[in-house]
Amino acid sequence: MPQPRPRQPGERMFSLLLLALSLFLLYQAYAISGFASVSSPGVFPMVAAAVMVVSIAAVLVRERREAAPAGFMRRVAPPVLLITIALIVALMLALEPTGFVIAAGTFLFATILFLQRGRPVRAALVAVVAVAAIYVIFRLGFQVVLPEAEWL
Repeated sequence: MPQPRPRQPGERMFSLLLLALSLFLLYQAYAISGFASVSSPGVFPMVAAAVMVVSIAAVLVRERREAAPAGFMRRVAPPVLLITIALIVALMLALEPTGFVIAAGTFLFATILFLQRGRPVRAALVAVVAVAAIYVIFRLGFQVVLPEAEWL
């Protein structure tokens, strides 16, 4: 009997996401017309989604026999990626209360400072120049409405 291959990092999570998506698609296909008849509009989508569910379930059963990968977080979600995602989420949350200029400037400063490992003067200079350029081009040039804080 051949040795099972080791699972790749993220493979189980991807399979679970595919299973969830397949189940959602099966539900949506059923919502088209249910089991009204063999020739109803939802039959082909239901069959396709059911094949997806069965296939990914078979993959998940097969994956149970495979060795778990080492270093999942290091290979799939390294700390630099997680911190950058956290900074982007902070930007999204700060846009409405603080406005574009403050939120984007702070985001750029923090991101550049983090990625450059120090150099606060350079990070501040790049952030100010970038935000000023974006503001002039988009707000003044193209007249795009950028989020503004109400308290300013």
